[in-house]
Amino acid sequence: MRRTTTLALSVRCPTTGQMGLAFVSTDPPDTAFTCQVSPLAGQCLQIASPQTQLNRKTLALMAKDLTPEEALRGVLAEVSSPGQRQILALALDGQTAGHTGNEIKAAARHGWTGHLCQENMGVIGLGLPAKELAAECLDILSRPTAPATILSDRLVSTLNAIEDRFVAGSLPLTAAGIHILGEDPYPLLDLRVDMHDKPITRLAEVYEDYMAEDIREDALLPTSDHPHGIPPTGWGETKRFVIRKWREVQRQWKKRRGGRNLEQ
Repeated sequence: MRRTTTLALSVRCPTTGQMGLAFVSTDPPDTAFTCQVSPLAGQCLQIASPQTQLNRKTLALMAKDLTPEEALRGVLAEVSSPGQRQILALALDGQTAGHTGNEIKAAARHGWTGHLCQENMGVIGLGLPAKELAAECLDILSRPTAPATILSDRLVSTLNAIEDRFVAGSLPLTAAGIHILGEDPYPLLDLRVDMHDKPITRLAEVYEDYMAEDIREDALLPTSDHPHGIPPTGWGETKRFVIRKWREVQRQWKKRRGGRNLEQ
């Protein structure tokens, strides 16, 4: 019988207020876990037979000023089988709470299954090589960093730091990803690697390319202050950005088409 392993991190940056998720799994993300994020409440995720509606109910209660612990208690009281649920909630103010059902722990024949919580972060795991792995993730994320270090850098670095632990445990990971949400309803960053024999390594490569290419150009993204994507510097900067990107596309197209312009 194939061993199933999933680890998911839920983190809030106390400086920027951004919410972040990072995960690794032996299974495709669509079946390994589910996560919902609300700009009005926080972040809620599940692994081990996840149900989206439980996340939504938890966030709805948190939006009514209930703490994550109170919200989980209320949601699980209405579930017919709370022992089969594994869920982690992180509020906008940094409070965290988790639940790992007894049936989930009993069914996990290998490794450690459970959750760990502290202010601004939590980790939830199914079939991990050891509990120390989950604790190590929180320890890495808690370490002081340079002021300019962004949340996505911290999450990718954490996954890189624990990759060898999965390799040593002969756990064939196939998926990894990170998700960052700011003040706006759409994600600032959403990267995922599926069906890869080294998903953490590949995710780090994709992330490095993403940051190097500066794909996340704020001038072209709508925000709460600039719903039409107009940057504070005005349309002039946006125009220069569009022209620069268009020239890059032209150069790439010419290489592929033997020197012909894109319009041709």
